[in-house]
Amino acid sequence: MKQLHTSAVMKRHNLWSRKSKKLALAVMAAAIVSMGGHLYAADATGTQTGSQDISTPVTKTVSPTITTSGVSLTTIDGQVLPLPKGMTVTTVSYDGADKKTLQHMQTTVPPLPSDVPVKLKKLLDELAKVQSKTQYHQLRGEDKVGLHTAFVVEDLTDGNIMPLMDMAKEVVDDSMTDAQKGLATLTTTLEKERESAVLPSSVAGASTKEKTHKLTAEDYSRFIQRVKGVEQYVTTLRGDLDALWKLQPAYPQQYSPLGYYLAHKDYLNDKESPKTVDDAYKAYQVLDTGRNALVYLGEWYLDERNRGTVGEPMKEGERRAAQAGLDLLKNTHWHQYDINFGTPVQTALGKGFLSTQRGALEVDGFVFPLGLLTLERYEKDGITSMSVLTNDSDYEYWQQQMNELWQVKQ
Repeated sequence: MKQLHTSAVMKRHNLWSRKSKKLALAVMAAAIVSMGGHLYAADATGTQTGSQDISTPVTKTVSPTITTSGVSLTTIDGQVLPLPKGMTVTTVSYDGADKKTLQHMQTTVPPLPSDVPVKLKKLLDELAKVQSKTQYHQLRGEDKVGLHTAFVVEDLTDGNIMPLMDMAKEVVDDSMTDAQKGLATLTTTLEKERESAVLPSSVAGASTKEKTHKLTAEDYSRFIQRVKGVEQYVTTLRGDLDALWKLQPAYPQQYSPLGYYLAHKDYLNDKESPKTVDDAYKAYQVLDTGRNALVYLGEWYLDERNRGTVGEPMKEGERRAAQAGLDLLKNTHWHQYDINFGTPVQTALGKGFLSTQRGALEVDGFVFPLGLLTLERYEKDGITSMSVLTNDSDYEYWQQQMNELWQVKQ
């Protein structure tokens, strides 16, 4: 039976493997929420101090190798696929890019603050040990209708990333708890401050400098309302993330190609697995909830800067640029209207799972219909995926071409 699942691949146009993406989102959410928890526990002004120069110059760069072929495509794990008639491929690969990128990060990224939660630090340390490679292709095909192009991303991730999922879940849960406690504490603090705050009339005759640093009871009431709004988003996000974890097959702690393949297949056949598209959409709801929270905080920040109650008033150019960015974020939406994940297939590359998605990215009223085909395999060196992104009008053409290229048999 075909299984409905989800992938955040198309949402961000950053085509990592499904598992790498999910773990990265979890780590990012944990880091952001954890940071928020620390800030909320600080004073009501939100003042931060301290900085570190991370502008260390890069002395060595990695040059890409670019090849074009009308004969075959070489996959990231070294397998050669003959191209169908009329198709050509341009491949971009980076020799040693991962190692050099890691070295660059170690020399330019400041160390983690001493108060970073122990579990998050441990997770990030373990994540840094996971090996991953990425390769890009552009496919070009011609038929009697015309020219068709597609963008392809291949990802090979060390199978040892999967045991980190449980660790990531603990980090996210702890961070959510800290954030909720911090927000509750901040609300209590603001309510006490409001009781002793000056009235607007007593500030009316004060100097401009005094106005900037004195908050009225009305200001505190507005802050409290905003904090409660963020609390609501955190609660919603926590529920959405709990639903997202349930979409994860129960993989063995120790990676093996056969073990992971069978675990994934068993998951698809399990009657308790999510069977409705509404459950599959939970991953997209997580992204929407996060976006809404950022918009909410951004509007609050701009509003208070304009009022002069937080920081210095923004210059006109800064304000317009910030508002434009906020409007773009607010008016960006993902529409999903067809998803089919997890069909077991036999291909020229070996056993795998084929997923298909169709949807549209809407940015400020402009709609970009997109299609995605992904073949995921469990191989000796790790979890391999090949994702083919197309515009929707070319989707059926590339679906036929990729089935021929992969030699798909169900």
